[in-house]
Amino acid sequence: MPRGKTASKTPGKPACQLIFSKALPAMVALTAETRYMRLDIGGFHSQISGLDQRVATVETQVASWTDRDQELLHLCSKLVDLEDRSHRKMFASLGSRKALKARQMLQAARMQGPFRSGTLEIRLSADFSKETAERKKAFLSLRTRLCHLDMKFGLFKPARMWITKNGESRNFYDPEDLRTFLEGLQDQT
Repeated sequence: MPRGKTASKTPGKPACQLIFSKALPAMVALTAETRYMRLDIGGFHSQISGLDQRVATVETQVASWTDRDQELLHLCSKLVDLEDRSHRKMFASLGSRKALKARQMLQAARMQGPFRSGTLEIRLSADFSKETAERKKAFLSLRTRLCHLDMKFGLFKPARMWITKNGESRNFYDPEDLRTFLEGLQDQT
């Protein structure tokens, strides 16, 4: 190199070509990688938009399921109510079936008249009046006293008490008469 001339710091054309030739394969590889990355990013973008649609679909399905849950809860409460009410009668009771059948049988028997059972004649009579029912109830309350006095007794319809003591029989139509009779017997003993 001549004196006075300084060496240029920039490489010459051949040196640039040499650097360029060495860097060119790396640049081509980087360009290809960049292209692949762009394709991947584009694919990711399309997949993300597809995922957005799928998420929206799942959200609508979940919303419909929550609506169904509300509907099912309502139906379950309705079912429990129906099960509870199914055990109750849904109509007014007219009386027990046995009572209805007995009433019909009594009406049919009354129309036929008296009938016999062995040597006994059985007559079916009408319902008792209130006074007769009260007399019968009063006679029934005196039965324990008759049992304690060792008397045989019987209650006949409509309201008549028959008693036997020591072979002597008596009939009472009024419970008060029987009560005074029993008090007289207790006074004698």
